[in-house]
Amino acid sequence: MGYIDDDMYAKRFIESRNRSRPKGKKLLQLELRRKGVSQDIIDLVINDGQVDIELARGIAQKKYSLWKKLPVLEQKKKLFGILQRRGFSSTVVFRVIDEVTGLTYNEDT
Repeated sequence: MGYIDDDMYAKRFIESRNRSRPKGKKLLQLELRRKGVSQDIIDLVINDGQVDIELARGIAQKKYSLWKKLPVLEQKKKLFGILQRRGFSSTVVFRVIDEVTGLTYNEDT
């Protein structure tokens, strides 16, 4: 964009997204690039991976409680899909699914 307050705009954009519909770093970076924010500013305002894990965990716990009656494999597939579509890395997704379900993602049960 090239404006003086690109960094403030990017910070507010991320805060707003995290409040209303949390998304992972990859998707936030893509959205900011589409809005014309420079990569340097994006790198400065995007939070570390721990925040990604916390956001993904919150989404997964909320959805998992709705899907508890489904078979475990189906729960995991649904969690994987929603977290991937929200822009979380595979590493974050697998870790959060393991934490929320209490099982490793590769288990068949």
